[in-house]
Amino acid sequence: TASGGCTADTTAANQVSATLANTARHKLNLTATWRTKTNFDLGLGVYYVSGTTWFEKSFDVSSAGGVTFTPYAVSAHTMVNGRVGYRFIKDKLEAGVAFYNLLGDEQREHPFGNQIGRRVLLTASGAF
Repeated sequence: TASGGCTADTTAANQVSATLANTARHKLNLTATWRTKTNFDLGLGVYYVSGTTWFEKSFDVSSAGGVTFTPYAVSAHTMVNGRVGYRFIKDKLEAGVAFYNLLGDEQREHPFGNQIGRRVLLTASGAF
């Protein structure tokens, strides 16, 4: 199976709309999953987020209203994720390994957030 989606936000980033503009203008995602007859599942996802200007509130008693909005740049980034799984016992049990940020590019989704690095997760699930 394959799927995809995109969003476009047209809110102009400025100090008046700062609480609304803290989102990327464009987001795009494409995913694909292949279930083999030999019980292996393969998945791949590509996610793109355009750069944006993020406004953070600061309290400043000398400014009008006592609040200022400071702009911070958040760069565009692309993340590629993958997964390999195996189904057991008539699809009742599944084990797998998931890889996040295969490109290894460290990026942030918030100007003060943690960097998103490469991650590997082991997964298991069951249905009864």
